[in-house]
Amino acid sequence: MTQKPWWMAHIGIGDAIVWLVPLLLIGHHFFRGRRAYLAILGLMIVLGGGIVIRVLTVTILHPPGWDFQALWLYGHVAVAGANPYLPGSYHALAGPGPFVPDFEQEVLNVGAVYPPPTLLLFGSIGWMPLQVAVVPWMIVQVAACIGVIILLWRTFFPSPDREALAFTVALVLILPATLATFYHGQINFIAIACVLAAWRVRDRAVTGVYLVIATIMKLLYGVLGLYPLLRARWRVLAGVAGATVVASLASIAAFGLETFVTYLRDNPATHRMPSYYFTTFVNQSLLGTALRLFPHPAFPIDGPPFGPPRSMVYFGSAAVVLCITVWLVWRQPRTSAGEDTAFALLIPAGMLIYPWTLGNYFVLMLVPMFYLWSRRPTRGPLLWYTIALVASMYPLTHVPGSPGIIAPLALWGTLAVMAFAQLAEARVKLA
Repeated sequence: MTQKPWWMAHIGIGDAIVWLVPLLLIGHHFFRGRRAYLAILGLMIVLGGGIVIRVLTVTILHPPGWDFQALWLYGHVAVAGANPYLPGSYHALAGPGPFVPDFEQEVLNVGAVYPPPTLLLFGSIGWMPLQVAVVPWMIVQVAACIGVIILLWRTFFPSPDREALAFTVALVLILPATLATFYHGQINFIAIACVLAAWRVRDRAVTGVYLVIATIMKLLYGVLGLYPLLRARWRVLAGVAGATVVASLASIAAFGLETFVTYLRDNPATHRMPSYYFTTFVNQSLLGTALRLFPHPAFPIDGPPFGPPRSMVYFGSAAVVLCITVWLVWRQPRTSAGEDTAFALLIPAGMLIYPWTLGNYFVLMLVPMFYLWSRRPTRGPLLWYTIALVASMYPLTHVPGSPGIIAPLALWGTLAVMAFAQLAEARVKLA
C-alpha cells in the first residue's frame, strides 16, 4: 500500500486547519454565544465542509484503488458466483487495470479480507460498473456520517441546541480520519453509527444487533462484545448471538457454505497477505508499531511477521492493555458514569490491540473524545488537560508517518485513570 497519503495530493488548506481546534474548544467552553467564537465556528464549518466536498468530488470522479476498488471487487467476485476468499477469479474479473501500486500483491493475489456477512454489503454494488457503483456507495457513506453527527450531538450534549450541533459538525468534518474515510470510500461511519446506537440503548437485545453489524463492518469492533459479557447484560448477549446466527445464515444462503468455510479455514489475511502489509505506516496498532520498532529483513512471504522480539513486544503490550481494560470494565460501579466509562474504555483498547488499525479507523476516536469532552470539569488543570487532549487528536492523526498510535494510547490512558478514580470513589462511599 504505497499510494500517496490523501492529504498530500487533495487537501491543500487542510494542513493548517487542525491547528485551529484549540480555539474551537476554548471558545465552546468559555465563550458560547459570543460573536468571536461563532465566527471561528462558522469558519471551521465552511473550511471543513469545503475540504470534504473536494475530497468527495475526487473520490466520485476518480474511484480510488485504496480502498473502494478493492471493496467493489470483493462484491463483484461474490455476485459472479466465485469464491471471493480465493484469489483465482480476481485477475479475470478485475480487468486489465490500471491498478494502484501493490494492488495485485494485496488484493488480486490474496482475496477478500472481510467476514462473509460483509459481502452482502459489497455485493449490493458489485453488479454495477465501478464508475457507477461509487455514486450510491458514497451517498450511503455521507448519510452515515450525517447520522453519526446527529447521534454524537444527541448523546453527549445535555442541551442539544443548534450551537452544539454546529460544534459537533465542525469537529467531525475537520478530523483527518473523516477525510481519509471519504477519500478511500471506506465504511467506518456505518460502523460508528451502530456503536453510538448501541451506546444509547445498551440494555436491550437490539444493542447486540448493533454490535454485530459494527463488527461485520470492521472486526476491530468485536472488542465491544466484552461489554455485555463483563457487565452481565444477558439480553444484549442474546442479541449478539441471534444477530451472529442470522448474519451467518444470510451470507451462506447468498454465497454458499464453501465460501463461508473458506474464510474460516483459509483466511486470506493470515495465509496470503504479504508480510510488509502489516508494517506500513498506516497501521497504527500495537503490532504495526512493534514491527516498525524491530524491523527484520527476512520477513516470511505471507501473513503477519511474528517472531522475537516483535511478537514479545506486541503480545506483551496487548496483554497488559487487555487485562487492565477487562478488570476495569468488570469492576466499574453500576452507575451511569460507570457504564459510560466501561463502554468508552473498550474503544481505544480495541484500536490498540487489533493488529491492523488503519489511520482512517481513527474516526472511532470521536466517541471517546466526545465522551471526555462531555465529562470535562468547569475549571482547573483537568479542564485544560481535556482541551489539550482532544485538540491533540487532530495533528497526531494528520501528519503522514507520525506516531498516530499516541492518540488512542492517550485516550485509553485517560479513560483508564478515570475508571480507577471512579472505583476509588465508589469504595469511599461504601466505607
